[in-house]
Amino acid sequence: MKKSVFDIVYNYPTKNKMGFTHSEMEDVLKNFPNINREYYDKALYGVTCTMIDDEMITYHCDIENAITCGLKSTNLSNGKWD
Repeated sequence: MKKSVFDIVYNYPTKNKMGFTHSEMEDVLKNFPNINREYYDKALYGVTCTMIDDEMITYHCDIENAITCGLKSTNLSNGKWD
């Protein structure tokens, strides 16, 4: 059975429960070799992040939305913004 984007993102073993470091984001993207990085990156532009131990942490929900946009080659809908 193929895992959903939700399952892959929320079951990824991040070092911080708040979300993903940049290297963790790149690692989880290995699950999606055909992702359109332009749409993925656009969906992450301007999202709210936090700093923990001098690392930028991106929330799970934002990674899930960005991956979905990249897979569908679509922009983030207004209802998905923070």
